[in-house]
Amino acid sequence: MTFGALEAAHLEEIADALRHGRLAAPYAPWKVRFNRSLDAAQAAASALEAANAAGVGPAGLLLTLDVLAAEKRRAATAARQRVQVVWSGPEGDGASRRDTAVVLRELFMQAEREVIISSYAYFGGQALFEPLYERLRERPRLAIRMFMNVGPDESKPAEAPAARIQRFSDQFWRTQWPWTPRPEAFYDPRAFDSASAVLHAKLAIVDRRVGLVSSANFTTFAQTRNIEVGLRLEDEELCGRMAQELVALAEQRLLLPLPRSG
Repeated sequence: MTFGALEAAHLEEIADALRHGRLAAPYAPWKVRFNRSLDAAQAAASALEAANAAGVGPAGLLLTLDVLAAEKRRAATAARQRVQVVWSGPEGDGASRRDTAVVLRELFMQAEREVIISSYAYFGGQALFEPLYERLRERPRLAIRMFMNVGPDESKPAEAPAARIQRFSDQFWRTQWPWTPRPEAFYDPRAFDSASAVLHAKLAIVDRRVGLVSSANFTTFAQTRNIEVGLRLEDEELCGRMAQELVALAEQRLLLPLPRSG
């Protein structure tokens, strides 16, 4: 067993005991338990005994424990910074969080190569997407892919799928993204099957490096007024996997392109 398996707090407790003479060889589990679990105490005692058998004295042990504890603290802080709580709605007391609309704008403004957006519903897009359009003007090669739900309109039960898709497309380009150039946009055709399915994922991923995964749709109410919660992730592996899943569905034509006319 190695010291790497121990928590930072446990490493610090052992180092403090060594430093002040409260702990010395032989290292029994009961000596290093410090209100930790028995498994953790046994692991600590095993690592200390192994170091002692290898000729590592108290000074060497202290240096090792201090360095490992500091590294574990640093890694834990970095991990917390990579994942942040994002919130929409009224500002209650106590919770440390970031506003959804602010985080979304920040993500758009740092995009260099690619932006992937998915939402069940879009409303108020001109306000939400104007920062992204401005970024596109600055970075003309920026690839933008948008994924959305298009299904039958219950108020028009006799409307053919093709007519519904075209009508949705015309309205989307007129009200949600009224600028040119237009991004690529995709929908799930299964919404028109007898056993319908909906595209329900809500996320924004920038450069497959940082992303926002949230309960909030891309609507002004969801971004600013509804009580919604999400996570801002700075993780290339996770963001890359989510982005690739959506892109692959489009490449395999399991999701179809939204008509770009309108």
